[in-house]
Amino acid sequence: MAGKRGKRGEFAGNAARLGHEGWRRFFESHVAQVAARASRFLRLVERLRSSPESPEAVKIVMGVIGRDTVGRSKEIREAFRKLMGVECLGCGEAVEMVSRGVPLERAIGSARLSFRRSEWLDSLTLLERLAHESLRNTGMLETSEDVLRSFSERDYATLVGDPLKVFGMLRGLYASLRWVLPLYSPHAFLVQALRGVPRFAIDKLGWRSHVEVAGRFGLALEEKLPCADPDYSVVSHAPGSTGDMVSSMVDLAYRLHEIALRSSPRRLRVADERRKYLNEALLAVAPLAEMLGAGRELDAVSRTLLNEGRVAGRYLGYRLVEVRIKTQKPARYVTVGRARMGVELFMRGVAPYLVLGLGRMGGFEERGGVEVIFNLSVYAGVG
Repeated sequence: MAGKRGKRGEFAGNAARLGHEGWRRFFESHVAQVAARASRFLRLVERLRSSPESPEAVKIVMGVIGRDTVGRSKEIREAFRKLMGVECLGCGEAVEMVSRGVPLERAIGSARLSFRRSEWLDSLTLLERLAHESLRNTGMLETSEDVLRSFSERDYATLVGDPLKVFGMLRGLYASLRWVLPLYSPHAFLVQALRGVPRFAIDKLGWRSHVEVAGRFGLALEEKLPCADPDYSVVSHAPGSTGDMVSSMVDLAYRLHEIALRSSPRRLRVADERRKYLNEALLAVAPLAEMLGAGRELDAVSRTLLNEGRVAGRYLGYRLVEVRIKTQKPARYVTVGRARMGVELFMRGVAPYLVLGLGRMGGFEERGGVEVIFNLSVYAGVG
């Protein structure tokens, strides 16, 4: 759970204990660390791109500095190819020559680097941009260009000396990503919770003053779905706000973990962070519903979602349900598939999922200035 582990449902309690100094440290330490480490990797790839036939660059991606290091070459080459989109052409033959005793400098004579787009690199590029923009939004100091240049030179020299150290650098990057994930950071948890939640949940959990503090760092909410009773209107991060950026950073951090899990060598040892979060969050649904005074509504809405939605996946007895919701603004009723229910019942029942990041609203469309249609995906279950 965000912060320390303890009683189920403690997510919300930890998210509520946020002050100005905590937010300052979150951006100044954790977000800045992500920005700096992402920048270092992007600069490394750019340095390799600038000299695709350089013996030093080829040695780094080939993963060999001598005959006694041949055995680890494949793992290193796969990390560069599958994650960073950097492939060493002719390196297989060169490694074989080195293993037979041919001097490295002669063996790599015909090898060169090739580059392609990669999902990992695209995700890291976007993460770096969002991290830097959020720091600028909050007025926090970013790592200076001179420091980043120094890190880049040091990283390159380190890998020339021992390409295997790329895995240590990758582990450092992934260690920094933990602190923008909701399982470890109450700030990331609160940002995740506020990307589409009814107002009553903010008030019931005692978050209003903490949302105001977060607002000093550029977190701004806007109304996404007005309801006849404003307590049940849905609010979310305003586009381009700090909260919107950090919310996207959370998604990108999960994506980077998932890409590494399916494509990287075992030496990287990346955990399935989304699964770890789900393990904790799903156990917190019922306790959180009790905190919100919405236990009966949770069961009623969950049954409706399970009956009317399309099941896209299953996990721990819960089903990932996708459903299209229709209403009119200001909303008094919602239509979930063939079912119709009052907006108060619906919002109270879906709130625990939304607060815990187990549900998400999106794709809002207005028709004729009155009708509103939106998508809801949620890990729903009935106790």
